Amino acid sequence: MELDFSVVRTKDELMDWMGKNFSFPSFWGENWDAVEECLHDYCLSDVTIETINESEMEEEMVEEMAIFQQIVDDFNQSEEAQITFA
Repeated sequence: MELDFSVVRTKDELMDWMGKNFSFPSFWGENWDAVEECLHDYCLSDVTIETINESEMEEEMVEEMAIFQQIVDDFNQSEEAQITFA
C-alpha cells in the first residue's frame, strides 16, 4: 500500500487513508486509540507501507507519523502479522 505525502497532508487525511487502506469499519473512531484497536482487529496479514513524496511532508505530519510508528512498533511486538515501512 502506498502513502503519498503530496496527497495525505493532515492528520484527518491520514486517518481517512488508514480507514480506507486497512479496511477499518465505517464506524471507527478516527483517532489514535481507534487506530491501535482496529489494527489488532482488522490487520490479519503482513502489510508493507511504501511512503512516497516524504519531502512534501508537513511538520504536523512528522509528529503524527512518529505516533503512528510507535503504534506500529507496539503492534509488531504483539501480533504475528507485521507492518513494515518501505
